[in-house]
Amino acid sequence: SGSWMTTIKVVLGFIELAFSLKFLSVADLAYGWHILDREVFLSLWIVIFAMLGAYLVGWLKFQEDEIGGNINKPMPVVCILIGMLSFAFSVNTLKIQIAKIQKILNSHFFCIFAASNNN
Repeated sequence: SGSWMTTIKVVLGFIELAFSLKFLSVADLAYGWHILDREVFLSLWIVIFAMLGAYLVGWLKFQEDEIGGNINKPMPVVCILIGMLSFAFSVNTLKIQIAKIQKILNSHFFCIFAASNNN
C-alpha cells in the first residue's frame, strides 16, 4: 500500500496512545486512584503530541519507514497543527503550575505577615 499507509498507522497509533491515557484518567478520577494528576496527564499528552510532530516532520523514524518509501518530506499543515496543539497544552500546564506556586507563596506570605502583626 505504500509509505502513506505506514504514516497513517503511526499517526493513529500516537492518537490511540493519547486517548488511552484519557480513558485511564477518567477511570482514575472516577475511582479515586490518584495515578494521573491533571498535570501529569497533560505532560504526557505534550510528550505524545511532540513525538507525533517530530515524526511528521521527519526527525523521528521507525523501522517500517525505510521499507515503504520516502517519508523525508514533512507535512507542513499537519505539523503546524500538531505543534500548536502541543504548545497549547504546554502553556496550559505552565499556567496551572504558576497558579499553584502563587497560591503557596501567598499563603506563606500571609502567615509571615499575620505572625509579624501579632507580635
